[in-house]
Amino acid sequence: MADESCGPTPAPSEPVKPGSRMVQCVKFGREMPGLDRIPWKGELGKRFTKSVSKDAWKLWIEHSKM
Repeated sequence: MADESCGPTPAPSEPVKPGSRMVQCVKFGREMPGLDRIPWKGELGKRFTKSVSKDAWKLWIEHSKM
């Protein structure tokens, strides 16, 4: 699978600002602010960071408390 860009990436010396990275959210089906950090190590964490929005992640966290 080819490495697809998730939008413009800042220069290595420029820090990533929280909420500045947009992703195509798999839950809501539209472009939304992405997660600020990788939730898990490994390939699964990278996949979540590329395709899950902050709002979808919040819903998951609340659901997992049940």
